[in-house]
Amino acid sequence: MATAITRSVIAHSNFGHPASLCNNQLPTSGDVFRAYHNYAQISKKHTLQERTALVAKEIKEIYDRASIPTIGFGSIMIRVRRLVAKVHKTGKYSDTKKSSGTYHKFMKSFDSLFDICACKCFDSGARERSACNCPLICKIPSIEWVFWVDQKTSRKMFIGEVDKEVTAMQQKRENRLKKTTMSTCADKKIKHNTEVIESEVEVSDHEKSTTDDEFIVGAMSSDEEPEIRNHRQYPELCKAMDRCKISNRDACLIANAILKDLSLLTEKSAIDPAKLRRQRDFWRKKEVEKQLTNTKELICIGFDGKRDVALSQISNVRRKINEEHYVIIAYPGETYIDHVTPVSCKAFDVATEIISIITKTNSLKTVAAVVCDGTVNNTGKRSGVIRRLEEHLGRPLQWSVCLLHAIELPFRRYVSVVDGGCTTGPSTSSGKVSMELNYDPMDLPIVNFKPIPGKVIDLSDDVMADLSTDQLYLLKACLAVQQGFHITEHISYLQAGMPGNLSNSRWLTKANRILRLYMSKQVSSEELYRITRFILNVYAPSWFQVKQYSSCVDGARNFFYLMKRCYELGHGDLEIVEPVLQNNSYFAHPENIILAGLTDDDDCNRKFVCVKLIEARKNVQPNAIRVFDKSIIKLNFSALSYVDMIDWTAAVVTPPPLLANISNEDIEQLQVDSFKGIPCHSQAVERCIKDVSATSLKVFGHKSRHGMIMQCIRSRNDLYKIDSKSDFLLCNN
Repeated sequence: MATAITRSVIAHSNFGHPASLCNNQLPTSGDVFRAYHNYAQISKKHTLQERTALVAKEIKEIYDRASIPTIGFGSIMIRVRRLVAKVHKTGKYSDTKKSSGTYHKFMKSFDSLFDICACKCFDSGARERSACNCPLICKIPSIEWVFWVDQKTSRKMFIGEVDKEVTAMQQKRENRLKKTTMSTCADKKIKHNTEVIESEVEVSDHEKSTTDDEFIVGAMSSDEEPEIRNHRQYPELCKAMDRCKISNRDACLIANAILKDLSLLTEKSAIDPAKLRRQRDFWRKKEVEKQLTNTKELICIGFDGKRDVALSQISNVRRKINEEHYVIIAYPGETYIDHVTPVSCKAFDVATEIISIITKTNSLKTVAAVVCDGTVNNTGKRSGVIRRLEEHLGRPLQWSVCLLHAIELPFRRYVSVVDGGCTTGPSTSSGKVSMELNYDPMDLPIVNFKPIPGKVIDLSDDVMADLSTDQLYLLKACLAVQQGFHITEHISYLQAGMPGNLSNSRWLTKANRILRLYMSKQVSSEELYRITRFILNVYAPSWFQVKQYSSCVDGARNFFYLMKRCYELGHGDLEIVEPVLQNNSYFAHPENIILAGLTDDDDCNRKFVCVKLIEARKNVQPNAIRVFDKSIIKLNFSALSYVDMIDWTAAVVTPPPLLANISNEDIEQLQVDSFKGIPCHSQAVERCIKDVSATSLKVFGHKSRHGMIMQCIRSRNDLYKIDSKSDFLLCNN
């Protein structure tokens, strides 16, 4: 009696019953073997080669249906045979070994995708199609990339019906490729039409193309739709996008909405994100190239750093990380040069990155001065950043250490001593006055407070134009406290204005809030009165003195002005701030005093420093690197002139590096204009740091950040104010 063929007889011990392949999903290795086993059971007449070919053909049809490029048919057959051989190995495991982890891992491999795709970038770690480096013929279509990633991972997607729209697009693309490769383009009519169109199109450079709207229509047959390509350039739009830090999609939404409101939105004029992405990259690159051409052989550089939260791409995933960014700008002109990302904030790593910028700008022989703040990392006499720059260049540099930072330090010291307490957070402190500063100005009306005499005077219009909102508030607050409650012009401005956010690292806004707090009290505490008096007589007048006379040749005079303001407060208050002034006496160094004296209107001062300079040149070898040691400077607070604020007999006098190329004969004819644009403060660097911090949260990578910053600065230079229509119209003219 013949044995009946049942389902249990033909079922495989590990893969179950045979089954044909599913047409709506890419098959796994287990699916392929079940299809092979199915052909073996349907017809015993098929040979091994024939069954393999049938399965391979079916697999390829499914991949083609999903528009996934595949390897050759012969290679697919080889992989099917290898799979069958691999399945036969499963029968060699004994029952005792089938409980082992190795066996379960081996069987789990059959649940993975049976991969015959020509692109192997996903297996190499690429998770975005933009990271695919395959030739065009092997690339997975962008519209199918998400489906391919799904089939390789979670396998939740299925192959749907034929997409008629995409199919039509592909057919048109193939028709265009065929017609462009045809050698029958010599048709007279087509040639004539092409020449007419080309004669009407003006071909301009990239700068003029900002106003030209050219859509080139190629030669075509009567039954083919015209190819519409937008060749218009968008330099102003790209600048505005980088200035406002908006994405390509948001900009497209706004631009197309405006075109629609103006009834100009057509198939030719519409903008897509890919177009803007290419345009942004192009104009950023163009701006960077222009800057590299124009910024060579720098005379003075300024630098400062900050630890920013920045975007980064790690394993093709965007993440936020903490990153050190140092900004380098050039003087004169306050021109942003570049920003660097040192390995650490240590002086060696920072100096190494700055030297690379100096080398790139061909400034190894020309740079003569450095502007920075007074942190020990920058100004260490043996291993600070400036010292390492000098050692690399083989000559000394002029130290222009920010005076605005030097003015804040005595104020910080005075508040900590008079108010007491200590900081308890980024914007909080345990001092009596400091605890009252976290207020809403709208809840504190200005009352008839007691005026305090001070040294702050009104500034000229050109100086006020360079003041920020917080600095302008400080000026008006000081004038109001000095003049009293009845000065309605300043009081109304202060009542409606904001003094700035409270932060222990922002002493300017802290001074604003102290003044605003004082104006809200008819009777103030002793601590509040003393701190307010210090602001009016030391901090604010010294700040505005530096803003008025910001050249490096005014540095020694400005520092002497700060000394005298502290000296006039009295012996008790002077004792509080004297150690801070002594520790930040960079502009009391003989080099900076000589630089100021040579540009003085007083003949006595000019002659005195001329003698000191000539003597120093005799005693010091040319380009010898001296140790810039401020600890040997002893300040004379009772001096009547900045020239006398140090003891010249005890000081080590060295010639200023900025005067290295000026002979002794030309020294007496030296003019202030010779150093115009080299400042005694680093406020311009701080502004660029703000740009780098804002850009770090929008784009990742040095190239994108640098390009966006350049475009942003260019936009502000071209269009500083955007408050009214006249601002835009004047810029256009």
